[in-house]
Amino acid sequence: MIYEVEAQKENTYNLPKRSRLYQGIIDSKLLPPGVVDFNLLNEVLSWCHQN
Repeated sequence: MIYEVEAQKENTYNLPKRSRLYQGIIDSKLLPPGVVDFNLLNEVLSWCHQN
């Protein structure tokens, strides 16, 4: 399992898009180039905290 944690000091109103970006970055590092079997991807737990 892979964990992605982000803390934010203020609400910048872009959390869904930023989370999507980080998820893509994580996924791109898990598969070798040219592999399209997405079943090889690990489970990811993403947690974001806003004050």
